[in-house]
Amino acid sequence: MEGLLLVEYDARAAGVRQALLGRVEALVLACKGQLRFVATERRGEEAREIMAVDLARAADAAAIIADWRADAAFPNGVDARVLMREPVRAPGPVEALFP
Repeated sequence: MEGLLLVEYDARAAGVRQALLGRVEALVLACKGQLRFVATERRGEEAREIMAVDLARAADAAAIIADWRADAAFPNGVDARVLMREPVRAPGPVEALFP
């Protein structure tokens, strides 16, 4: 299984995206993760951003989150959680074995 770290925060909060991208960059440089996407969810006036980071080792997720939260410079109001991705075989068209 692979780990996907989801980091969610208020899209209107100044500097939060840049601060988190700096932390993700450190993960990339240490070969511990890779940024997959940043998406915005809007509900009326409220806007939340979700940053998705593929983790090289899902077992590192708790330590990464704990290290981030232990740092006084870590932005307030940031939620983080880990999803464990599993391969799924979907039924599809049968591929021809011979031309």
